[in-house]
Amino acid sequence: MSHKDSIEGLVLGHSHALRGIDPALLGKNVFNNAESGKWIYYDAKELSKYVPLMSNLQYVIYPIGYDMPQGYLSCHYEYDHHFKKEESHDYNIHMYAKYEHIPYDRFPLKLTAFSSFLTDNLAYEEITGHRDCDSLGFEILDSTIHCSINWDTINLVHLPDSEITKLPSIYYNEYKRYLMNMASICSQHNVRFICITAPCYKTYINKTSTRGIEMLYELIDSVATKYPIEYYNYLSDEEFRADSFYYDCSHLNYIGAKHFTKRLKKDLGL
Repeated sequence: MSHKDSIEGLVLGHSHALRGIDPALLGKNVFNNAESGKWIYYDAKELSKYVPLMSNLQYVIYPIGYDMPQGYLSCHYEYDHHFKKEESHDYNIHMYAKYEHIPYDRFPLKLTAFSSFLTDNLAYEEITGHRDCDSLGFEILDSTIHCSINWDTINLVHLPDSEITKLPSIYYNEYKRYLMNMASICSQHNVRFICITAPCYKTYINKTSTRGIEMLYELIDSVATKYPIEYYNYLSDEEFRADSFYYDCSHLNYIGAKHFTKRLKKDLGL
């Protein structure tokens, strides 16, 4: 946090922000601290720890995916019902504990039976290749436009209304609790709390359900009853329909990120 006093804009969240928002194009002194599959627990902890120290912070941007919160659990935690210890998980949970002193989040471990539902609804294919990010935290995907020949079905989440109604409310409530916490922290420090839903390709949009969309707005409305929150939904925005904008069906590539960041900057008045 050596640059904490100079940061004016902070981007948090998961891969939709990591790959979709280029801080260099968003404005002056913006840092992208998003990470693939990042559970909202860690974003809330980071906000509570760092926002009080950032004297010039003006806004925080947080992405809310259509598949919240269930999709994030599937990315961040393995499809396994028999976790015995922390070492069963990927490196990033240890990174937060080691470098940011953020306690390990055991919440999903207690509820891993939900992953059996996700494996039936998430069309998952591992994407290999080198990943890197620039000095402002933006993930660079080199000159790659699409991740593979079947890019339009990779990372496709299908949650039909009939299945969404079966979801345990504890997941939604846990997600809402952390989002409330983030909005509260921003409000206390006069920082704009901006939530977005990033653009996705038509194959992804075609799999969204009425109830899933309703849950997005119910979540925002519930937070708005207590704290200031801004929300912008670009999920099916016609400006981002071109095939050339997407790395896979739910992530922008470097071309799409450039267009989206410029649109976001305009809409936010930055």
